[in-house]
Amino acid sequence: MPVPPEQGDRHRAPAQDTAPWAAEAEEVRRHFAEGREWDAYLMLRNAASTVPAHEFPGVVSSCRAAGLEQAVETLLKTAAEREIRAVLTITAALHEQRQYEDAGVMLTAARGSI
Repeated sequence: MPVPPEQGDRHRAPAQDTAPWAAEAEEVRRHFAEGREWDAYLMLRNAASTVPAHEFPGVVSSCRAAGLEQAVETLLKTAAEREIRAVLTITAALHEQRQYEDAGVMLTAARGSI
């Protein structure tokens, strides 16, 4: 019989703190608003290529909180170009944070680049 998550013996990790990338997400939003798309995409591609896997869900959450859905897609698709172990680790981190749709987008993008 299914048990609600809060009553079960498997407890999820606490939600990622979005504050560490909040300032950068705001800067990306500002770049887009001021017509500096190149600068915004450069920041996003750099983050997607270098942010440690355990921090990636927080980066995605920060962009969502700043209203940057387009940026989230860029992050996920760019991160899917990393080496396979990093892709799987990032996908697992997204899954652990219950960001299932983001994990799915990333896996689909990675599968297309194989």
